[in-house]
Amino acid sequence: MDYKYEPFLDESNSYFIAFEEFKEDTGLRSAHINDNDEHYIVHGDRDYEEWEESELEDLGLLFESLYTELNKNLIYFYGCQFNVYLNTYPSRLQFFLDKYLDATEADFCEYELEKKIIHYVSSDLLKGKITYSLKKRSSFLRKRIVELSTKQQNQKTPQLLELDNSSTSIIDVPKGKDYKDYIWFKTGIPLATGEAFDLYNKYKLDKGHFMRICIDLGFKKSDRPYFSETINDNSSTNSDKNTFANKDKLQKLHKHLTENNLNFGARFLKKYNEIELE
Repeated sequence: MDYKYEPFLDESNSYFIAFEEFKEDTGLRSAHINDNDEHYIVHGDRDYEEWEESELEDLGLLFESLYTELNKNLIYFYGCQFNVYLNTYPSRLQFFLDKYLDATEADFCEYELEKKIIHYVSSDLLKGKITYSLKKRSSFLRKRIVELSTKQQNQKTPQLLELDNSSTSIIDVPKGKDYKDYIWFKTGIPLATGEAFDLYNKYKLDKGHFMRICIDLGFKKSDRPYFSETINDNSSTNSDKNTFANKDKLQKLHKHLTENNLNFGARFLKKYNEIELE
């Protein structure tokens, strides 16, 4: 995968190249301007300041253009929109874990939080957008660290003990059905990753297209309502088959996709972000 861990402002970024050339040019000019310098005599401070202002304005426009293009194409960069950050989180996490073999997801979150806002040549409006995107990113990472810590603590919880007259024995605590065993969760995974939506776009003009989706994904024909009602976003109060209409189900699916480094589908992310903002 042709992937830059922090692609924003890396050496292949056109904004970075232009900005570095500008800084170098500005530095050279500033270092050689004095009262006896030919450049100073010919152009003067005023012309130099006008040139610098014009260059900065052009760079600002270039940055804003790149900001829009990268977000539109769901390409990660430091300061990207939060939906782009969530969409690329699994692949970036895996890149980090492959690079640092003894690291954990919590280490990745800590690493992400250590990054600071850098200087942007852009409008105040765009600076505000980036600031709020980074704020949501930080909130997500801190929440994720707490979730990972809680999970680790639960895994270390000793089994309950029961004392009787003769000895100490381990209680077999009966467990309820795990939510991952329910059909809403099983059908929810291909819906959340976007695989089911891709099949819908492929078959939607065919008769019985939701049946074909079930068959292609290895589900029973009777599971069709989970796909049809979720994809059609059926908001009927008499049905619980629209998986994306349930906040708890969305959160459980998001947790599963994150822990297993699975991609987030666009429709799923849209719904998840909506409930996170509530």
